[in-house]
Amino acid sequence: MHDIGSSGTTVKVPYHKRGVLLTSQELLPSNFYKPNLLGGFVEFDVDLSQANCGCIAAIYLAAMPGKDQNGDYWNTDGFYYCDAN
Repeated sequence: MHDIGSSGTTVKVPYHKRGVLLTSQELLPSNFYKPNLLGGFVEFDVDLSQANCGCIAAIYLAAMPGKDQNGDYWNTDGFYYCDAN
């Protein structure tokens, strides 16, 4: 995560990396940024001009941290990510 950069209103996530929004630098379940979007919206632009043909470039908006069927944090990948979210 340390090679992800931001400047002003721009966030850059390099190829083969993932980015998450945190309230502090430590990757803990309590530090995931969770905006209240009730009655609001999120808007962003994605620049894929440098993506090569055959590259799968994707943006996922997922509820984080992921939890299993028992309500326990899903941390098999170190990011608390679960595809079921």
